[in-house]
Amino acid sequence: MDDSCEPSCPTDACWTSPYDGVAVSDAQELQIDHIVPVAEANRSGARDWTAEQRQVFYNDPDNLVAVSKKSNTQKSDDDPAEWRPADSYTCQYATTYATIKTKYKLAADPDEVAALRAMANTCPA
Repeated sequence: MDDSCEPSCPTDACWTSPYDGVAVSDAQELQIDHIVPVAEANRSGARDWTAEQRQVFYNDPDNLVAVSKKSNTQKSDDDPAEWRPADSYTCQYATTYATIKTKYKLAADPDEVAALRAMANTCPA
């Protein structure tokens, strides 16, 4: 924080958006994204959850990531068959996405599974 209690970065960029590798110095240029989007969760089995179950999913820090507004808009509520992040984040994204789907017992369609497998193949051995 600076003298006026405004957030400030000591360098040109405080954050790097993992989805697109964009360096960001102004927090207002970031959005918090659900790695497994809420709409995708609803399509995959969350539609019948209780309000309490939804609240847990919505606020799960394992499913939240700060990303550039542009990348979040591009991703929208797409699953991995329709959207993928920058190559540098592909392994982490696929791993986290699959972990969240498993944690909440959400279904994955064949195209989604194929895309996740392809992304997982980028992970170091």
